[in-house]
Amino acid sequence: MAYLRQKGMFRQALIATISLFILSLGSSASAQSAADYARLNQDVALLAERLGKVNLRVSVLERENEQLRKTVDAQVRAQRELNQAFESYTASIDARLASLTERERSLKNEILSDVSVQIRKLGTEFQKAIDALAKAQGQQPTIQHSVSFDNDYPEQGVSYEVKSGDTLSGIARKLNSTIRDIQNANQIANPQRDLKVGDIIFVPQSNP
Repeated sequence: MAYLRQKGMFRQALIATISLFILSLGSSASAQSAADYARLNQDVALLAERLGKVNLRVSVLERENEQLRKTVDAQVRAQRELNQAFESYTASIDARLASLTERERSLKNEILSDVSVQIRKLGTEFQKAIDALAKAQGQQPTIQHSVSFDNDYPEQGVSYEVKSGDTLSGIARKLNSTIRDIQNANQIANPQRDLKVGDIIFVPQSNP
């Protein structure tokens, strides 16, 4: 606005100067030729035309400057809004990432807890199976094999009290007998089970 006021004052001063000059020319027109007066008048008109063009250009520049200022202001506001939107979006992304990380951590803990429970269950079931198998093996009946005894052993022989560490082979060797004859005479099917310390057995002898 100050520029416009200065421009108006300059224009008024220029017009006043030209007017005074023209008046002075009128008072001394008798001393100048008509050609000089016409030439001066033409110069004044040309100067006024140039001044008008300058004023027009200044007005155009002022409008362009105002439009540019508005455009710049709009761009600044748009940039500010964009920055705010970007900051808000960034904050939202950070919050989502934090939430996702917490969710993944929680999910991982849940999976580990479930796996631990399943492992304990499997261990319990496995131990039960082992205990049941051991119990079943402990209760498994002993298969009794049918054993037949012959009476073809010698009728002569001696009685013998079984001592600790005795075996049928040892007794037979010591008393001149055979394992088969001792088994037949005493109906011993399983020496480890039927031959007990303190038992009195008959030991057949072919040659006493």
